[in-house]
Amino acid sequence: MTTSSRSVWAVCLTLLVAGLTASAPAQDGPGAPPGEAPSAMWMLGAGVGVFDSPYEGTDSQLIAFPLVTHIGERFKFLMSTATYAVMSRQPWSVDLLAEIRFGGYDAGDSDALQGMDDRDMTLELGAALRHEASWGIVTLKAQTDVLGKHGGQELTLTYGIDLGGEYVLILPEVGLKWKSRDLVDYYYGVETGEATAARPAYSPGSTVDPVASLTVQMPVSRHWSLFGLVGLEWLSDEIADSPIVEDDYEITTIVGVSYLF
Repeated sequence: MTTSSRSVWAVCLTLLVAGLTASAPAQDGPGAPPGEAPSAMWMLGAGVGVFDSPYEGTDSQLIAFPLVTHIGERFKFLMSTATYAVMSRQPWSVDLLAEIRFGGYDAGDSDALQGMDDRDMTLELGAALRHEASWGIVTLKAQTDVLGKHGGQELTLTYGIDLGGEYVLILPEVGLKWKSRDLVDYYYGVETGEATAARPAYSPGSTVDPVASLTVQMPVSRHWSLFGLVGLEWLSDEIADSPIVEDDYEITTIVGVSYLF
């Protein structure tokens, strides 16, 4: 999997998890009889995403992907992310989560990465604390690498508010994402043995990056719905100053369709 492919899957899945799980509150939803909330939902669909990779010498990619989602009373999964609700007492909820991080690259992805060791995907476990009220949704998510690839941690704090109606989701979100030194160094650092005259050794520290996204989901019939997502992450100087990084942002745009069973 190329740099752009890995990164777009990471961002796509993160945004889709946020958007589609937010669209399944314990109230009426598309496909549910009036006044009756479904105890479990399955959604099958497909999406297309455009992603600009921050790595030097890589190009934007247009990627199509399938989408399989299950939203149950406690257990939810979407592609590479699974969550289990251990506590849900409005307005608070706590979920355990397991998520595959697709970030990384192969050395052959661009000339600027030649001679680098590949950076691999990994599995991360963690938890999410969520507070939902009429004034918005605040989520704090913590996760850590359990396969020893980057060996680091990530904390994400977001605020969003659903501007849609009973069936339509319009969810803008803003927040901050803290990445530990080990995580940042693994994906954006240059080891001494990888350094060249044009690519000096580089060991970045931890970072705090602003993030923003907009998720829209709109039913067009009892079973079919359209969704769209735009996500943006501004990369801190610790990442942007890396000799293998070209851009100081990551942006993804996704559109798709899903069928509710």
